[in-house]
Amino acid sequence: MKAVRFIAITATALALVAGHVDAALCVKKSGAVFMRNTCKKQESPIDPAQLVAQGPAGADGATGSTGAPGSPGAPGEKGAKGDPGDFKVVDSTGRTIGIGDVGYSNSIAVQVPGVGSGILTVDDNNEGIYQYTELYHESTGCTGEPLVRVYPADLVPYIEAWANTAYFPELPGSKRTVKSQEYAADTCSTFITTRGLCCQDLGAPQERLLASTVEVPLATFGKPPFRAVF
Repeated sequence: MKAVRFIAITATALALVAGHVDAALCVKKSGAVFMRNTCKKQESPIDPAQLVAQGPAGADGATGSTGAPGSPGAPGEKGAKGDPGDFKVVDSTGRTIGIGDVGYSNSIAVQVPGVGSGILTVDDNNEGIYQYTELYHESTGCTGEPLVRVYPADLVPYIEAWANTAYFPELPGSKRTVKSQEYAADTCSTFITTRGLCCQDLGAPQERLLASTVEVPLATFGKPPFRAVF
């Protein structure tokens, strides 16, 4: 009965406090609650919220909308200096003869007007262009026009050279059936051709991807020694 009476008193007190903003709730030691302008001695003020039990937690609210994009960040730090890449190659007179690459420091990419582009290799002592070649013929005895091998993956072909002559391929080339070849050799069991190469007839005709050649004097590519200019 006491609990019922207390709840009834509390409800009444809360209603009265709601209607009187300046009123105070006071509780006696006995637990009785009164509404007064000012609590008496032996009474303690009480917050109305203490008389109301806390309700259950509410459901989660709906997800808010996506915020606006943030402002751009500050510029990053300057990166390290990159690989210098290509460089000019000049001869002993200072004339530019082609382009070099730091990854292949003994190679020179050259271009001959009306002939084409290619890569020449500097010899070990930088005394000129490295000279070695294999020439093929569609006939026996190394007669007829000389042909050189070509490789589709070489976007810029490597140029073979011999006897101070560079052999530029006429691209793209085609499959040809050859019967003999010329090559550089210290000793030759057959005979030496007019180019100074050893001739050998192939045991059986072979089909290879070959191209006709344009012969260019090596003197076209300057006077050694060569050097790089960045």
